[in-house]
Amino acid sequence: MPRSDFFDRYPHFQQDPSAPINEEFKRLASVEGWRKKSDESDEWRIHRRECLEAEFEVHLGGIDLSRDLAVWHGLCQELGVSVALLTSIKKCKTVRKADKTYDGWTDC
Repeated sequence: MPRSDFFDRYPHFQQDPSAPINEEFKRLASVEGWRKKSDESDEWRIHRRECLEAEFEVHLGGIDLSRDLAVWHGLCQELGVSVALLTSIKKCKTVRKADKTYDGWTDC
């Protein structure tokens, strides 16, 4: 599966291309010292947004998300969400509503 160049910006970080994006971002954040719940949490959110935007564009740029359940499943899996119970686009969108990090979700 193609990846964006986001993780390439951190040459000391060894990305696992088979791992979900959320897991890889958490590992990178730990290495970089970005904390989700701290006074510096804006830094964590900014970098996570950059990561998700880059990955979103690589995987889904130009795809009409409104009609393709398989695309929604792929996006949910990249976020580390099991799709076993997500049997409709409507159910996938509940994941979108729960994850407010990336504004691109609101376009879907």
